[in-house]
Amino acid sequence: MLGLSVIAHSEEKKEPQDLTNLRDSYQKAIERAIAPVEGKYIEELKKLKLRYTQAGKLEEAIVVDKELTTMLAANEKPDSGNGKPGAANDPERLIGEWYCNDVETDIYMIKSGKKALHASDAGTWATDDTALIITWANGFKLVIDLNQKGDVIQGRSYPPGSTRYDMLKFTRRKGS
Repeated sequence: MLGLSVIAHSEEKKEPQDLTNLRDSYQKAIERAIAPVEGKYIEELKKLKLRYTQAGKLEEAIVVDKELTTMLAANEKPDSGNGKPGAANDPERLIGEWYCNDVETDIYMIKSGKKALHASDAGTWATDDTALIITWANGFKLVIDLNQKGDVIQGRSYPPGSTRYDMLKFTRRKGS
């Protein structure tokens, strides 16, 4: 098994609260803006799956169903949770090591103290009512919906300044 070495900065500067508030507001605005588009996409996927199924195009329907399942998993609303560790809306349950898109050497670490690491990139995480949001030093953002359960979850990776994203699949590394 490959090890992961990370160089940590010995001195970290606390960012101004105004910057944190502005970033949180920005992230919430992005989520609000893309929610209707994602909802429409999900509805159209359902229609396409039905159309393929009714036409007997089962292979195509299966491919559409896989995309639909991915989108539904990423867009489910969290249950109320009870605020205890392990509750659906508790970000602490995501602390650990995760590998990305079935590549066991591509490790993301979500750490206590609102820290995150990926390769040599460090980040910080925050939460809103529905998601854990990691902001990386390189400007990328990773949004993981808190409603997901189990050892396989999905996240949306946003390049700096973009509302377009890539879907990423994360699998909890055994023992973490």
